[in-house]
Amino acid sequence: MLASAVHMTEDKQLELDEHNRKNEAHINELEDKKYRIAVAKVLSEKKSLKVEALVKNSTEVLSQKEKINDVKKRLMLMESANDYCDYVEYEKELLKVDTALDNRLREDEDITNELEKLAYEYKVYYEGHIKDYKDMADEAALSEKQAHDMLEEQRITIKMLRRTALSY
Repeated sequence: MLASAVHMTEDKQLELDEHNRKNEAHINELEDKKYRIAVAKVLSEKKSLKVEALVKNSTEVLSQKEKINDVKKRLMLMESANDYCDYVEYEKELLKVDTALDNRLREDEDITNELEKLAYEYKVYYEGHIKDYKDMADEAALSEKQAHDMLEEQRITIKMLRRTALSY
């Protein structure tokens, strides 16, 4: 059972690592886009009527980058909370194992009954938390999709700004 919990923790860690890598890729893309927007901003400053529109777009990009950073921070917080939950569970399991070892002198029937109750409690506890973990993963996936959608919108905005800047 402990090996299963460790395996589940490793799977969750791999999922979180994958989300972190994807977020890093998004952040790198956003940094690249930010640089391109800055270049477009310098070119468009020559045209006084276009300055306000570019400043507004740059502000939106920074706002979206802040939103992505907020999503990343929330994901890191969920990862930390997950790690703490695992730690608490391992501490509980260790206490139960120590108790079981201390009670090794009891009759086999008493130990069997106690272990059956303990297994049932583990089952109830883990089944209750599986939904929570799934909900957190779904929320993280939704946040990632929203960040991706914002990124696509910014790509379109950048293309329009390039066309506008090149037309002058």
